[in-house]
Amino acid sequence: MSEKRRRDWAVPPGRGHVDGIDLGLLDRAHPDGRALLVRAEHPELGRALAQGRGEVVV
Repeated sequence: MSEKRRRDWAVPPGRGHVDGIDLGLLDRAHPDGRALLVRAEHPELGRALAQGRGEVVV
């Protein structure tokens, strides 16, 4: 499987805005862009990070 296909499956393109950032403009090939997209898709992870928690049960 190509890197692009794997990324498309694992981290689909973002839609909408989080913290004033247009998710559609993020580069999924860049680690920081992927991290923001994952946090946008899973808000419980963002809350856990803000609380300094090392583990999250989903």
